[in-house]
Amino acid sequence: MSQAATPPKWRTSASVILVSRDLGKSEDYQLLMLKRSDATAAMVNQTVFPGGLLDSEADENVAWLQYFEEFGVPQEALRRLVLIRDDRPAILAPQGTGCYDRFFKRSRIWAREITLRLTAVRECFEEVGVLLCRNRNQLDFGAVTCVQDVPDLEAWQRRVHNKPSEFLTLCRELKVVPDLWALHEWSAWASPGFMRKGFGFKCL
Repeated sequence: MSQAATPPKWRTSASVILVSRDLGKSEDYQLLMLKRSDATAAMVNQTVFPGGLLDSEADENVAWLQYFEEFGVPQEALRRLVLIRDDRPAILAPQGTGCYDRFFKRSRIWAREITLRLTAVRECFEEVGVLLCRNRNQLDFGAVTCVQDVPDLEAWQRRVHNKPSEFLTLCRELKVVPDLWALHEWSAWASPGFMRKGFGFKCL
């Protein structure tokens, strides 16, 4: 009897599908995409949505929860993002156990609905310079996506690229929070088996 094949170890990633209505054309929309360079490790020269790998140290850091609280974001606003269901894709499974009431008292964020949103917003900023965020006057969490101008944009993009945890530093300096509430789940999928590196994506 042959032994079952070992399942691939997918690297968890997130992408942003950013859509805007084409002004003057009520039925047309524009999509934000980028072309990967020939120096990238995967999907060379392909046109893709901005996104990339989840960074555990940066995106699962409980310092984000502390910052949201300091900023005035109600815990309930974050809880509304989290869906506890058995039929969720594996990429969205909680990365930890414990009582739901202890959600904000852990050493790292275990809710993928939050960490992958942070990944998506961070990668979108790093790759295309678009910062999806809200200031204190925009904490009504409406459907409109908010975008922030960033002084010294290219320098900050390099800082975040070299050290993803610098994204929190950027948000602190600009006095904004990542706009997790304007993102909506679109799909969860894995790269085809023939690719040299496997990625599991959550598109928002």
